[in-house]
Amino acid sequence: MKNMFKKVSFVLAVILIALTFTACSSSSEKKEANTFPKFTGEDLEGNKVTQEIFKKSPVTVVNLWFTGCKACIMEMPELQKKAEEWKTKGVNTIGICADIQGKEEVKNEAKKILDSKGVNYTNISIDSGEESDKFMMNITTFPTTLLVDRNGNIIGDPILGTIDNEKATEEINKRIDEIIAKDNK
Repeated sequence: MKNMFKKVSFVLAVILIALTFTACSSSSEKKEANTFPKFTGEDLEGNKVTQEIFKKSPVTVVNLWFTGCKACIMEMPELQKKAEEWKTKGVNTIGICADIQGKEEVKNEAKKILDSKGVNYTNISIDSGEESDKFMMNITTFPTTLLVDRNGNIIGDPILGTIDNEKATEEINKRIDEIIAKDNK
């Protein structure tokens, strides 16, 4: 019985130590995840784009989508309306089409989708690279919307799923106003 107690105590101690290390590493990983990764890419017209796009506005609304995502496509007209409203506050809106990555046929499909939905906010494709690939691999829900400040920091939690309801819109507008207020200080 004493041997069993020692073994159980040892296993519990190892688990406790492992949890302590895991908690430490997840906090540093969380800090990393709060910055949009450096990237190169291009808009759908072929113009080069980098993370410098964030410097132009106090807030950039980043909508991550892909061509086979029905919910992504469904929310586009509403997102276009919001993008026009946000623009009056100096907010930039960009879409990042996750499945283009150098595939011309997918790029053409993305253009058709955007045209059919009346979208004119900037949409880009990010080139493959270690930082951007790691970031995109962590996106498990589409669409996902992020708010990024002019320094490339992701502010608040990602908004998972469509933002075509009043509650989501109110939350985004509140966060946008807070980011702009901090930017003006």
